[in-house]
Amino acid sequence: MAFVNEAISEDDQRKLTAEVSYAGLKPRQWIPPFTRPYWWAIDRERGVYLFALNGKYYEQLPFYVLGIAGQTVVFSAERKSQGEFAKGIHCFYAIDELLIPASLEPRRDEIKQLICESLKEKTHFQPFANGGTADRPNTTDRITIFSFKVEFR
Repeated sequence: MAFVNEAISEDDQRKLTAEVSYAGLKPRQWIPPFTRPYWWAIDRERGVYLFALNGKYYEQLPFYVLGIAGQTVVFSAERKSQGEFAKGIHCFYAIDELLIPASLEPRRDEIKQLICESLKEKTHFQPFANGGTADRPNTTDRITIFSFKVEFR
C-alpha cells in the first residue's frame, strides 16, 4: 500500500494524542506549542504516518512528525516550489534536524525513504479545494507535481 491523505478520525486522534505530545517533543528540539493536526498522510499497511506541526495561530511551522513503530521521528523541512498549483509545480524539500530515536537508528535509510514518500503524497494534497475544510478536507483533488526532490542535510 502507499501513503494517502486523509482526515484524522476521532479514534485515530485519541491514539495520536497518546503517542505525540508537546511535552514529549519539547525536550528533543525547540518546538513551539502546536495545535492538533486535522489531517495526515498515512500508510496503514506499514503503520506509518506523517503530519505537519501547526502553530497555535495556524502559521506553518517547519517541523514534521513521522510516526513509525509507535515512535516519533521529528524533522524540520524547508519547502520551495515553483509553478502554479492549478497547472503543476516543481517542489523541493530541504530536511534539517532529523531526530531519530536511538532504537530506530538502524532503520535510518528506510526512514529517509518513508519521509520522501510521505512528503510527496502530502505535496499532492489540496485540503481546501472546492469547499474542503479543516474537519472535512478535500482528499480527491490533487496538485500535479512535475518534479519532486528531497535533500537531507
